[in-house]
Amino acid sequence: MDADISSVEADYRAAQREGRLAPDWEEKLARAVEWQREILASNRSPGGEHAERLEKLETARDSLAAERINARSRALAEAAEAEQDEAAALAGWREALALQLQVNRSRADPRQKDFARETRLSMLIESLEAAPLRRVVDEAVAEAEAAREQADWPAALRAYQRAGETLTELNRRFPRTRFADLRLQMRVEEQVAALAPAAAAEEIAERERAGEAAVAAGRPDLATTLFAAALEQQAELNRRFPLTRFASTARLQELETKHQTAMAAEDQARARLLDEELCRGLSQRRLVAAGRSLAKLTALLEAIAARYPRSSAAETELRLKAAYLNRQWDHLAALHEECYGMLLPLPGERGLLLGRRQTPQGLFARVMASNPSRHRDDAAPVDFVDWNEAAEFCRRLTWLMGRPVRLPREAEVRAALAWREVGNEAHNRVPSAVPATGFLELAGDSTEWLEAGPDDAAAPIFGGSPAAALARLGPKQNREARLGFRFVVELPD
Repeated sequence: MDADISSVEADYRAAQREGRLAPDWEEKLARAVEWQREILASNRSPGGEHAERLEKLETARDSLAAERINARSRALAEAAEAEQDEAAALAGWREALALQLQVNRSRADPRQKDFARETRLSMLIESLEAAPLRRVVDEAVAEAEAAREQADWPAALRAYQRAGETLTELNRRFPRTRFADLRLQMRVEEQVAALAPAAAAEEIAERERAGEAAVAAGRPDLATTLFAAALEQQAELNRRFPLTRFASTARLQELETKHQTAMAAEDQARARLLDEELCRGLSQRRLVAAGRSLAKLTALLEAIAARYPRSSAAETELRLKAAYLNRQWDHLAALHEECYGMLLPLPGERGLLLGRRQTPQGLFARVMASNPSRHRDDAAPVDFVDWNEAAEFCRRLTWLMGRPVRLPREAEVRAALAWREVGNEAHNRVPSAVPATGFLELAGDSTEWLEAGPDDAAAPIFGGSPAAALARLGPKQNREARLGFRFVVELPD
């Protein structure tokens, strides 16, 4: 084996002097290297000359290979430089660099190595790899600034965050390239920090709007989920950004109110069904059944108030109604008898009952627990009553009777007045055959409030003329002697 190596060495030196190194010499030198390694491995105490001989053989082999590899590397670089496709060009540059690294890390003659070229190729490849990342950064920053112009804070924040994450990768992997930019990364991070609370507030508002839409669509379950998410996000915003204008305890409470309102929706729907049962029982004067409905309604309303104390739809009207009915329940039958006893069908109007006289002081006091009249007489019409008190009386009587009760309209009292005059004229002609009609106090010195809109500042006042009833507008706060009211009860069709 030693003789074979010596023969290869001698032939190689001769071919080298004569300049006739054929491509197969690379393979011959590779075999000689392997033989020399076997000699070193089999010899327990090889001399230094064996190691030196191996090094020379490896140098000869690698130097011969370096010529081929360098030529291939240069060809690849030229092709990559002319390549239009970015991915193909990058692949070419990477292969050229890999070949240059192979030569530079071999035992080839130092004159065949090119460390400067290795650096240039590495920088070029890093730039090519960094360029797409920088494009992502620039596009994200442009998108963020456009979103800021539109005050779309969540979109701006998302774009800046994308830019920041990409810049972090770019600056870490390719710090030597012209695309690395620590200053831009700092500016982007500042924008993220500034926009985060604004974007969070907008996202909270978006969830809130979606929750309100779900409520409107009859989806309290979805609304509950959306309001809960908004509530949690607002709490997080308050914790992370307590010094910004977006941190707000009041906002947290507002969202909690909407959250509890959505959660209470199912129970509130049950409460409204129980109220309908209660109204049916009251309107049909089935007071035992109505009493059971009232007891269930009262218990459910108390449970709703305990479970959802912040609910804005806490059925305040129902709670007031239930509390009022519970207070009046022992006197309810007598109140029904008294009210129905003073009602007459309104001529020409289907389904309307009109008080045959103005509301007496005794009935007003039992319903309202007060009496504004100057001259007290339970049987006399209530007077010195303002419009709001008359409207509140009708509201409470609606609760008591289970039917809509309101103040009359001008056309209705005029119809009653005309009917009374016709009936009285007939009664005057034949007293024994035609009784006088029952609508009283519609003309003369007495006056009465009529229906008006809840937001109107003034309301119609009817009467006040012995000859013909007049209608005038008066402030709702007016209190006058002999100014009272009567009421209308609406019956189902």
